Amino acid sequence: RPTKNVFVFSAVAKSWHQRLGSLTLSGAVASHSSAAALHGLDGFSAGPIDLTYDRGRFVDQPAEVSGLTIHRWKALDRPFVTKVENIPCTNIAATLCQLGMTVGENKVEQALDSALRNGVSPLWIANTARELHRPGPSGVGVLQRLLDDPRRSGVLPDSWFERLLSLILASSILPAPVLQHPVETASSNRKLDLAWPDAWLGLEGHSRQFHFGPAAEESDHQRDLDLSAEGWEVVYITWSMAADPVALVEALTKIYLARLSQLGPRIRTGMD
Repeated sequence: RPTKNVFVFSAVAKSWHQRLGSLTLSGAVASHSSAAALHGLDGFSAGPIDLTYDRGRFVDQPAEVSGLTIHRWKALDRPFVTKVENIPCTNIAATLCQLGMTVGENKVEQALDSALRNGVSPLWIANTARELHRPGPSGVGVLQRLLDDPRRSGVLPDSWFERLLSLILASSILPAPVLQHPVETASSNRKLDLAWPDAWLGLEGHSRQFHFGPAAEESDHQRDLDLSAEGWEVVYITWSMAADPVALVEALTKIYLARLSQLGPRIRTGMD
C-alpha cells in the first residue's frame, strides 16, 4: 500500500515506473527529475521520486517516503500537465522550468539541449518560462538565463559532451571553437564536433555510445583519413580527459599554437 486507498499486487515485480505511477494516484503528478526521466531527457533516469501536488489542495502524504520528495505548485490547475506511459507528469516545458530548483545549471542545460535536439519548440519553452516566472527563488530563473545566454546562439551541439567541451574551453585563452563545423573532403562531406578552422584543428567527443564497436571504429578511421588528406588534425577527447579541465585546456592550447606555427607558411601562400 504505497499511499492511502492505493494497493499494489505483490505478485508483480517492483519497478520505478510502478512506484511512480502508484504514488501519483494520490492526486500528484511526477515532476522535476522524475518528469525529466519520463520524458527521456539526457542526464535523467529512474531514481529518487519527485511528486508535485496542487498547492491549494490538502492531501495525505504517501506512506512510502524513502527517496521521495514532495513539492507544492499552484500551476497544476493550468495546462502544464501531460501523461507519459499513462503516468501524469509536468510537460517538457514546465519540467525544464522546475529543474533549476533541484539540480544544478549544467544539468538543466543538458536537459534543455536534449529537448531541443528532440524537436521541442524553443518558442514554447520560452513562452512557458515567461508564464511561470514568479518573484523570488525559482527554477524558472535558471532556465531563462540559459535561454538568454548569447553563447548558446548558433548551432546546437549533437550531444551534452560537445556542450561540456564548449563550456570548458570558454574559460580558456583559446578562441571559441565552431560547433558542428562542416569540412568538404574528396570522398564526402564531414562534420567535426568542434573545430578551430584557422588552425585546421578538430575535436571529437569520444564516448562508447557513438564510437564503440568495429563498425563505428572503421567509420572513425575513414573519416580521420579523409580529413588528414585535406590537412586537418583531429583530436579525440574522452570523458576522463574532460574530468580534468585544467590539464585538458593546457594540452589543447599547446596543440592549437603548434598547429598555427606549422600552418604559418601555408597561410601566407594562400593555400588554406
